[in-house]
Amino acid sequence: AAVTRDALARVEAGETAVRALGFQVFRLRHHGDLARFEFAEAELGRALAEPLKSRVLAAARRVGYFEAEIDPIPYGKPRALTPP
Repeated sequence: AAVTRDALARVEAGETAVRALGFQVFRLRHHGDLARFEFAEAELGRALAEPLKSRVLAAARRVGYFEAEIDPIPYGKPRALTPP
């Protein structure tokens, strides 16, 4: 899918909202209607714990994503070398 201004704006708005929750090292990956958050290993446990998990996922929905998830693989970890 082409990268559009709308998609970039949604990513930026979603990342800004999650940064406001106190997270520093993460990325929001745009997959059409799905937002996938990748958090640094040091922040992943906190992102997966309630009530922050619900707040992170709600932030994605507020900026226009229909679905949102938190990737269990930490941001920056090699994906091809990580066992399933």
